[in-house]
Amino acid sequence: MTDLFNLTVGDFILFFLIFFRTAGVIFTAPVFGSLSVPVQIKIALSLFLALIIAPLYHGPTNFLFDVVSIVVVMLSELGIGILIGYIARLLFSGVQLGGQMIGYQMGLGIVSVMDPQTQQQVSIIAQLKYLTAILLFLSLDGHLWFIKAIFTSFKTIEIGEFYISGSVMKLTVSAVADMFVLGVKVGAPIIALILCFDTLLGIFARTVPQMNVLVLGFPLKIGVGLIGLGVVMPYFAVVFERYVIKLHKDLDLLLSLFQ
Repeated sequence: MTDLFNLTVGDFILFFLIFFRTAGVIFTAPVFGSLSVPVQIKIALSLFLALIIAPLYHGPTNFLFDVVSIVVVMLSELGIGILIGYIARLLFSGVQLGGQMIGYQMGLGIVSVMDPQTQQQVSIIAQLKYLTAILLFLSLDGHLWFIKAIFTSFKTIEIGEFYISGSVMKLTVSAVADMFVLGVKVGAPIIALILCFDTLLGIFARTVPQMNVLVLGFPLKIGVGLIGLGVVMPYFAVVFERYVIKLHKDLDLLLSLFQ
């Protein structure tokens, strides 16, 4: 058990360096990093995790009394946390991208709502997909993976040892590419359905000129899109679960690249 009365200045500096890495993850990771979560709770959670990790850390601390080194290490520790959270956020950005494409194809591009997670205006379909993805993520215990990743990072990446290597950059670029691929997979079924409906509507417009396509097509397109969303929701859950599992592997790979 740590003796609180025998703590040195180095121990306090070490604690705050651990806190910066932990805070980097908490403030950027999905769910934890939401703007709807009060900053006080994020800081409290980061401090709580740092209090648990600090007595367990046994890495080198020979840089702790050099002021310049402390600042540099502080920024590098923050960078580690932000990188871990950023890669995870890309997964949800892909879901929102797919929802945006669906919303525009359904004619709901101008129907926007305020996203409490980012405080930005997004398509209502994108918000629906995003909230569904959050619920699936929580049901798969994805939020617990970040707690595990924080603890694991201190075993694989010692304080002050963070650097951006070619392998890390390659993994980050791959995660960005996966974001666009996921967006296409999320949006493709409904976009294809709407395209077929538009084609069918165009045929009716040519064969029945008396039909007002603009008046009749708009509500029908929304109805077809909503029915399609309900039909492909199980497909979305399967695809998203695969990407969440891949995210877990990517996080493990990211941490292993520093060993």
